[in-house]
Amino acid sequence: MEVKNKVRRMLQAGRTDIAKLLLREYGQQQQNDGEVLLWKAQIAIAEGKLDEAQTTLIEALGHQHRDAAAARLLADVYRRKRQPAVAASVYRLAEAIASRKSAATPPAEAAAIAQELRETMAEATEAGAEAEAAELQQTDQAENSPDYAYPDAPEPLVSIMVLGYDHADLTKLCIESIYRHTVGIPFELITVDNGSSDDTGAFLRRLPGRKKITLRPNQGPVGGFNAGMLAADAEYTACISNDSVVTAGWLDNLLRCIESDPTVGCVSPGANSISNYQRIVGEYATLEDMHRFAKSYNVSDPAKWEERLQLIPFVMLARTRALRDAGYYDPRFRYGEFSDDDISFRIRRAGYKLLFARDTFVYHFGSVTVREDQLKHDSLKTGRVLFQAKYGIDAWSESRFDPLLVQCAMEMMPPPALPGFGRLRILGVNAGCGATPLQLRNALRSAGYGQAEIVSYTDRRKFAVDLETISSRTECGPLEELANRLPHGTFDIVLFGDGWSRCESPAALMRGIRPLMKRSGLFLCKLRNNGHYLTMLQQLTDRALLPDADMVRPDTPPRLPMLVETMRQCHLPVAKLFHVSSEIEPTFSSLYKSLQTWAAAGGLNAGMLAITDTVVAAAAD
Repeated sequence: MEVKNKVRRMLQAGRTDIAKLLLREYGQQQQNDGEVLLWKAQIAIAEGKLDEAQTTLIEALGHQHRDAAAARLLADVYRRKRQPAVAASVYRLAEAIASRKSAATPPAEAAAIAQELRETMAEATEAGAEAEAAELQQTDQAENSPDYAYPDAPEPLVSIMVLGYDHADLTKLCIESIYRHTVGIPFELITVDNGSSDDTGAFLRRLPGRKKITLRPNQGPVGGFNAGMLAADAEYTACISNDSVVTAGWLDNLLRCIESDPTVGCVSPGANSISNYQRIVGEYATLEDMHRFAKSYNVSDPAKWEERLQLIPFVMLARTRALRDAGYYDPRFRYGEFSDDDISFRIRRAGYKLLFARDTFVYHFGSVTVREDQLKHDSLKTGRVLFQAKYGIDAWSESRFDPLLVQCAMEMMPPPALPGFGRLRILGVNAGCGATPLQLRNALRSAGYGQAEIVSYTDRRKFAVDLETISSRTECGPLEELANRLPHGTFDIVLFGDGWSRCESPAALMRGIRPLMKRSGLFLCKLRNNGHYLTMLQQLTDRALLPDADMVRPDTPPRLPMLVETMRQCHLPVAKLFHVSSEIEPTFSSLYKSLQTWAAAGGLNAGMLAITDTVVAAAAD
């Protein structure tokens, strides 16, 4: 604290040289301190290092996104760099942040701050507009501009930002597809050249949009997207990676989806190359064939909208207000891995829903521009550890849904009831963050069962905050208290996740669950084969990656014959056993091959690499 006070005094006195010396050691120890980043930016501005100041302030706003001083200083940097349109947008952001805090600020002081921001913004826009116009004219005379139909709309509904890093050919395809397939919707184009070394920057400078940001050096996808999102003014912000090609009706469909409910904060389409069960398969051999497929596929259909815990937003449409409330991307996830999980969690925890628009297909070349850096910096491992440290949750095993369990539940359901039949109720017991009950609700709605209600019960408090975002009711306590905390005879489907080893006995658990179910209600749980490759991978990697004892302690479900007999005695006779096989997840394909080699060398049997699990489905009698 004493060092920070000294730095403040030196900066106030204009002694940036002494402040820099003080920060040299202290700043290395406090790299994630937003105030330290702000001071570093002030020193960089004093030394005329505007690129360094710009980069530092974008990072600072990622850490302290509600800091009006950082936003105002960043806007001033853009003004100095002769980017008045971007400067004006960031000044407006600073004004919005200041106005939100005005409730805690004396009225006279708040009014003075707001007025000063407005005057500075107007001055910056007026001073820089003539210089920008001259620069654009000079660029147009030197190089032929692409033949696009229209410039930015005067009052855009959507701010479309494109992040480019090298691969100029892909960037051109991406931009061309935006102008070709965004028809009848007023938008502004924001481009970010993220330290490109080819002619990407020259191409982006020739575009008709007025908001053009250049980052030197490359700031990774997270820093690049934050730079563009900070400059967004419209009601909605669309973020697009340059390895994407948008298609006919893409934005129309996404707007219909996000405007269907004022609590929807972010939507994302499907693609040919993507994880998180957002993949859409089509038949085409060329880009022209792909566009024909997309035109026939992209028919708006609310039945194909799925609420999700998290999205892979390679193309994202978000309410600009939701991004500001959530705080943009966390700059600690620099290379992108798990940044999507992180921003999904924060948008949802800020009070918004996330929807996957399965009715919309966009082409994705597949992490072309960032894969090299991700591999070089082992960002998959780093991001997973960082996410777990931040939330206490493993994004791989505790926040993803189980598609096989959902599929088995749907196969057990009777035909949809007649109109007017009561709403189905799903009880998720120890279902992690609730992704599987949520996906079951999506599947039921799509199949015509209406909007089911989710109630969640967990014996681990760390999941409660996320369960509350998707459940009508969330209870947290020992499994033995389940029957005393929830209403009896009300649940149509019970999904049990894990916790066998934390319960007194399987019989006690079943005796607690049975009274909660309706007559003929369904109970489903999955018994993982101990030789399943994912179990083996988790045992091999989690102790190294996630040393938290709670994360690596294995759950030990009862043996199948014992469980079947116990359920029969508790009036939950097993109706069907599903032996379900899963595909090898692409993320783990190389590790799976290594396990095969290891098993063969050790003379182990085939069961060591099982891909089959057992789902137990019971119907209450």
